[in-house]
Amino acid sequence: GRSADLQTGFTIKGVTKAVRLPVTVTELADGSVRISGKAKIERSQFNLDWNKLAVMSDTVTVSAEAVFVQSTDTA
Repeated sequence: GRSADLQTGFTIKGVTKAVRLPVTVTELADGSVRISGKAKIERSQFNLDWNKLAVMSDTVTVSAEAVFVQSTDTA
């Protein structure tokens, strides 16, 4: 696949922050295109301070994947 850096707006609990999302772009055998990536975010930036029993780190990994297919609908 090929790589790219996307600038995304990530919203949690009404707080939106810009997040750099490094992605891999892959053309699949059927001609569709898959874009997938992971980024680390700081939970505190989104007012996520709840951490019962201290089991979550402030830095967490978020991931996204989308598959784009060509539409055959001509309407």
